[in-house]
Order: sequence, then C-alpha cells, then structure tokens
Amino acid sequence: VDIGKPSKPNCVIKQFFPSAQGTDTIEKAKQLFEREAIRLDDLGEHPQIPQLLAYLTHEDQRQYLVQEYIEGQTLQQELDSKGVFNQEQIISLLIDILPILEFIHNQEVIHRDIKPDNIIRRNSDNKVVLVDFGVAKLVTQPLLSVTGTMIGTAGFTAPEQGNGKPIKPSDLYSLGVTCI
Repeated sequence: VDIGKPSKPNCVIKQFFPSAQGTDTIEKAKQLFEREAIRLDDLGEHPQIPQLLAYLTHEDQRQYLVQEYIEGQTLQQELDSKGVFNQEQIISLLIDILPILEFIHNQEVIHRDIKPDNIIRRNSDNKVVLVDFGVAKLVTQPLLSVTGTMIGTAGFTAPEQGNGKPIKPSDLYSLGVTCI
C-alpha cells in the first residue's frame, strides 16, 4: 500500500533476488532489473502499461521496483479457469493489445516476453494490461547487428529472438503463439 498518497493505492513491489550464480551473471541480471525500471518509467504514460511508482537500491544493495498494482487475472489464469478462447475473444484480445505493442514499438522497445502470464485483464474496465518488462530491450541500430543473449519464454519466442537477435516483429510472433 502506498501510504504516501491520500488514496492509499495498492502497489506491486518487485525485489531483485538473483538466483543465478557467478559475478557476470548476477551483474547482467542487475542490469536487466534496472533496465526494467527505466522501460516502465518511459512507457508508464500508456493506460495499459503499469506505472512505475519508485525504483530504489537499499543500503544492503538490494534493488526494488514499485509499480501500479493491476487488479485482475492473467490470460493464463483465464485459460486455466474458462478454457480456450473462441475466435471472437481472440479478435477482441488483438484489438485491445495491438495498440499497446504499437506504442512500445514506437518507443523503440521490444517486450521480448509476450505470453499469457504477462497479460492481465484489468477488472475495472476489462482492458488488457501488458506487464513484466524485465527483459524488454531498447532497439538501437548497433544492437540489431550484434548477437545477444537469448531471453524469453520457450514456446513463445520467435526464431530470431532464440538466436539472440530480437526485432519488433518478434513480439508479434509471441502474440500469435499466445493467441494459438
């Protein structure tokens, strides 16, 4: 709960807790976590992306990200409770989520982890919200020509992303797999 605001809204607190071993791996994970805060700060203007409320490093070097809490269910939870979506539900989902992808891509960001667990249907207005920008990548010309680290979720990742070279259409591929 954000006690600093009169409305005392609920928030999500994400703590960086590396499970990987090795200095290089932990440092890369720290950079990804910090990058998520930067992406959320840049993208928080969109009503279907959680707003970043705070990003801080505690005195013991633990990192925290505080963001808007989205009351609702993930698409994965909907699938688990209601079963496979019909054609009309898929079309409705696409109409709702494609403008979000257009927005982030216009900001030169590739989400890189589109999947049912990272899409929440907000209770208040039934709109979908794209969450978890932890592996989002800023697109710059030099990065497009360099092989990077494979990041994403197996089964949802585009082939070029699997080779470490995500491009904006990689998100569309993952969305297509999500719809299937």
